[in-house]
Amino acid sequence: MGGSGKKFEASWVVQVANYVSEALPGNSMLCGSVRRGISMVGDLDMVVECTMPEALAAVEFVCDEKDYSFDLKSKTVEDKSKTLKCEIDGMHVDMFRAREENWGAMTLFLTGNHLFNIAMRGRAKSMGYKLSQYGLFFYGEIIAGRTEEQIFAALGVKYMHPHERTMCRGERLPLV
Repeated sequence: MGGSGKKFEASWVVQVANYVSEALPGNSMLCGSVRRGISMVGDLDMVVECTMPEALAAVEFVCDEKDYSFDLKSKTVEDKSKTLKCEIDGMHVDMFRAREENWGAMTLFLTGNHLFNIAMRGRAKSMGYKLSQYGLFFYGEIIAGRTEEQIFAALGVKYMHPHERTMCRGERLPLV
């Protein structure tokens, strides 16, 4: 979701993400361009279920153990925080907290790409819904969000695997 313009080998990013995932309490998922299968990426996006102080402790532990440089970018890291922003060896890292009810919505949003997200949100809007990283809503009530598949089905869109989500201008979503 951000970055300094530098690119990193996806294999190294996956390795760092795996180290962090092993140190985190609870579930986590690697998202972003790495999940879409891009070989050179600008950052690391992760969804986690733990608190941001727990995520910060895990990242600091990994950086200490693996001798990576670490730079905290978040102004505050509290239990109620929903994001953690930092750099590991110069790579921008965004961690987003999700709960069970919006896990799929958060992974969908963070996997992207940007044009895919715009198309999905446009589809939701055309049906009278609102789609965000917190779920698919109808008049303020969540109707889908636990899984990506649930959101695709509710929108009448054929499920697209992450590597199929790199859309270009003018492309349309495959409807069921």
